[in-house]
Amino acid sequence: MGVVHALTRSVRDSAALLDATHGEAPGDPYAAPPVVRPYLQEVGRPPGRLRVALQLAPLSGSVVDPECIAAVRNAASLLVDLGHDVEEATLPGDAEVLGVASWTLVATGVCATLRRRAAVLGRPLRENDVEPVTWRAVRHGEGLSALQHADALLAIHQQGRQMAAFHERFDIVLSPTLGQPPVALGPQRMANPDGAAYAAALLRFTPFCNVFNMTGEPSMSVPLHWTDANLPIGVMMSAAFGREDTLFRLASQIEQARPWFGRLPLDLA
Repeated sequence: MGVVHALTRSVRDSAALLDATHGEAPGDPYAAPPVVRPYLQEVGRPPGRLRVALQLAPLSGSVVDPECIAAVRNAASLLVDLGHDVEEATLPGDAEVLGVASWTLVATGVCATLRRRAAVLGRPLRENDVEPVTWRAVRHGEGLSALQHADALLAIHQQGRQMAAFHERFDIVLSPTLGQPPVALGPQRMANPDGAAYAAALLRFTPFCNVFNMTGEPSMSVPLHWTDANLPIGVMMSAAFGREDTLFRLASQIEQARPWFGRLPLDLA
């Protein structure tokens, strides 16, 4: 459910960092497939003619800002110009089932982690030790059963299998990275005492990423669109499990066609 990598300004740097950090530690229960060659060597390699699924609506049905839709449509046109096949498609999956599974796994994981920390400190975990959203996860996790946790794991593993079948038709899923342009830190902050408002804001802001958090499929976000206020809007591309190499090849092709390295938001330029 977690994402471990770095924010970079170039495809080269992202590939080099993943070369330095990828792979399982001894005893890890999960691991990605073995790497054929260093990721840095994928940068600049032709990606071939890719089959691209254009996803305009998230599984949740959350409303997506028109500017984010414009960003991904522009990216789709660029991919067509680069020789790829783009087709609008709907991802498999049940948003309600996956939402319950995600919250179950997050809540139990957070609860277990903080309980272990409290044991190290030699005292009970207290509400004011953490932010309100985190405390809500703790309380929810305390009320879940082992069977509910097992059901949640089964649900996301099933989603992974459905996406594996989907990738037999499509090499890449193209979608907005976020559901809104950059926003001020507001209801989606972890310090929000209103759990319902936090959840609603988060769902609207990040409706596309969670599926790939669950399945473990690699994704990249590239700043191919900019608002009138000169703020970047990310476009996300996701590949099948273990196919980071495809993403680095495609990313370097896109970076060459439409460079972004030297572009900064107006207030940072």
